Amino acid sequence: NRKVELTEARAYLMKEVSRVIDLLDRTLKSAKINSEKSKQLKLGIPKLCITNEIVKLIKKLQKLFPEITFKIMEYSTGTTVQEALFKGNIDLGITTLPLVFKGLEHQVMNTEFLNVIMPKKHPLAKYQKIKIEQLRNDKWVELNKDLCPAIFDDIEMYCRNVGFSRDANIVQEVSNMELLAGLVNSGIGIAI
Repeated sequence: NRKVELTEARAYLMKEVSRVIDLLDRTLKSAKINSEKSKQLKLGIPKLCITNEIVKLIKKLQKLFPEITFKIMEYSTGTTVQEALFKGNIDLGITTLPLVFKGLEHQVMNTEFLNVIMPKKHPLAKYQKIKIEQLRNDKWVELNKDLCPAIFDDIEMYCRNVGFSRDANIVQEVSNMELLAGLVNSGIGIAI
């Protein structure tokens, strides 16, 4: 039997969702809805979004705004979501910072720490916290840099700040989280 608790990060996220709904409410008031028959808002998300969080958000939005249909539009990266917002192709978007397109109104939904994913048998797996320099000799499995360039660059900067680069130790680059987790679980490498 496992005890399930709302983590501090999830509790924080739930509080932030109400702030997002306030922003959405303001957006709904100012959004141009094409026709009275079809009240639809397009929500842009990057393909790497956490699916269950998006589903929860959509359910909550539909409950609060039953007259609006929310159409999910998937984009390859957070930057392409921002571009779609900037060009007016979507009404709302979920993205990662920094904002590339100036003038977009935004609300921070969640702030997260980077977590290391490693096999259970890894010597550091038993620790709650580790220092990034402890990972200097590990093999790495990465998401394709194009999917999240800002995060990739930040991780590399953190590593270089403590005296190493991961470049030579990246053994796989993949385009989805499920494959990344599977490769890590099979011992191919670690990931952030």
